[in-house]
Amino acid sequence: MSLDSNNNFTSTPSASNINFHNFNYLHSSCPSTEPNDREGLECTPLSHTISPPQPNSIDITGKPLECGQFYQLRDKGEKITLIVGSDERTVTTIIVSSDVVRNLSKIWEGMIDEANRQQKTKYKAWPSRKQPKEPKRIILTDEDPAMMVQVMKIAHGDFTGLVGILNFKQTLDLALISHRFQTNQLLIPFLRFWAFHHKPKILQRGYEQWLFIAYQFGFEDDYLKLSQHLALHSKVDKGGRLLNLGGGGILMGTFPANALDYIRQVRLKTLQSFLDTTYAHVNQMINNNTCVAANNPLTGPITEADRTECTLLNHGSTVRQLRMLGFWPKICNASSLVHATDISHSVTEVAAQLTNVQVLTWKHSRHDSLGENGTGVDGRHAGCDAGKLLANKISAILVRVEDCVSDRMRNEIRRNADKRYVF
Repeated sequence: MSLDSNNNFTSTPSASNINFHNFNYLHSSCPSTEPNDREGLECTPLSHTISPPQPNSIDITGKPLECGQFYQLRDKGEKITLIVGSDERTVTTIIVSSDVVRNLSKIWEGMIDEANRQQKTKYKAWPSRKQPKEPKRIILTDEDPAMMVQVMKIAHGDFTGLVGILNFKQTLDLALISHRFQTNQLLIPFLRFWAFHHKPKILQRGYEQWLFIAYQFGFEDDYLKLSQHLALHSKVDKGGRLLNLGGGGILMGTFPANALDYIRQVRLKTLQSFLDTTYAHVNQMINNNTCVAANNPLTGPITEADRTECTLLNHGSTVRQLRMLGFWPKICNASSLVHATDISHSVTEVAAQLTNVQVLTWKHSRHDSLGENGTGVDGRHAGCDAGKLLANKISAILVRVEDCVSDRMRNEIRRNADKRYVF
């Protein structure tokens, strides 16, 4: 199997490992639409759970369709007609082999069995009525017609003319079909051609729903990378809902169930750790002298008064800086407990603020700071800089941010990655 100059697959059916039959079709092209070229995808609710397909109707009369594109399957055995799409300009008729399609997954098997059951029930009630010669119809208004054609072509072993590169929306539509109809084992071998060119761009604005694609097709590294990126770089609105990476609106679209909730939890947990660490850092300077300057025979000993003054300088200037940044007085909830729920900025924005706190430190030595070689700065107090110490603590938290995935989700992703898995 290879790609021709137009990025279409070229091969003979015998090149397939899938022992299905061939069918002829009318090739349809899809417009290229990248995330950054659009205002946004048609959105579904946050953490929308994708349910198994529920056909709008299973029509056993076999009435002809008057509009849309038509793909004719040429194969022996019983036929099923799929009517795919809701837009009359693009709705597509695909006549498929009942035997081939029912073997794709339990979902397809159940839908075809339901069509057969309805037919038997109807003609049992009217035994004198002749059964139609036309194939039974299954109407699927939620699926993308062009991507369903690709799936059916592969299922029947015809790889000539398959689209070679998918745009982002097509990739998402394909993932939705694979999720609803449980056809990963059929599609994963083609993803290297279809979708891998998107991987370098998944952290860009507009690619947030790659999280669902990564989940469905088992791209574990992509899922971990993107989910943590969202946890660290997403802001929230007043209701705590994640905003898209550009901050221009609520993060909407199709995501794995509970994925955004888990990302929100990791974001909030990290910010809470920032606050707890920062306020503990300040309290330490209130309760004790934090000066760590060492005695030097040339400059004399560091007295307790010196250490108190060093600590006061660091404490006062740290609190002043935190107040200017909006972190002082302490950010608390209605129960007067320190809580990060009211922070709308992203984790990285808050980290940038807390790692750049500028404080006043000890600037003189009692003995020689004004002497001939004095610099006016006592280097023994360099380790007392509360701003630098806080920056080190915040940076350490960022390094330890946990993966934004539950054990159950990780197992599902790994299961989805196994193309040999039969659902």
